[in-house]
Amino acid sequence: MRRKAQIIWEEISVYVYITIGLIIYGTGVTLFMIPYQITSGGVTGISSLIFYATGTIEVQVSYLTINAFLLIAAVKILGWKFCVKTIYGVLFLTFYMWAIQRVVEDPVTGDLPRLVKDQTFMAVVLGAVLEGIGLSICFSHNGSTGGTDIIAAIVNKYKDISFGQGIMLCDCIIISSSYFVYEHKYGPDEAWQMIVFGFTTFIIAGVTLDYALNRTRQAVEFKIFSRNYARIS
Repeated sequence: MRRKAQIIWEEISVYVYITIGLIIYGTGVTLFMIPYQITSGGVTGISSLIFYATGTIEVQVSYLTINAFLLIAAVKILGWKFCVKTIYGVLFLTFYMWAIQRVVEDPVTGDLPRLVKDQTFMAVVLGAVLEGIGLSICFSHNGSTGGTDIIAAIVNKYKDISFGQGIMLCDCIIISSSYFVYEHKYGPDEAWQMIVFGFTTFIIAGVTLDYALNRTRQAVEFKIFSRNYARIS
């Protein structure tokens, strides 16, 4: 009975940590990426581009729609075990991004505030660091935000392409394709600047993610030298 209670508590604590990670990630995207129209990777990046292009389809709407189709494929190909925490991550992040936008948006115009005024690069740094920290907490507890994680996992199952390489390839394609949206909206010069901001976000978030994950995976090794090695083992 005690063992069963311990397992339940451990599972609850995992979801608590995943939720904290999603909140940090969603805050970085909503408060620093979207107001400055910066494109990051993943389905969040695709959803952001749709919002920048249309001005009406909110990020969380297209994010949930795209992930719904990807999750249907993932359940069939990868099974339910892979998808349970991913489904939770997608649903919670969709709700949180909707909720935080309703809280901070201008009640008249509906615009999100620019917290660091006209300092776009500072928004890139802060948003990317929050994204990296949030994702590291999710990934270290086997959570996921869906999107390119699902695509990378499916590709990894059938092709000799690692999970990280799959995500990196998808993100590079998404950020590069944002040029066409920015060119139509701002012109070619501004479009290239936004592309640079996008790849800067990608690099900073990736470095932060790797650093945070590696810190949680530290280990200590003891070596014991003794003639009684058989009894010790």
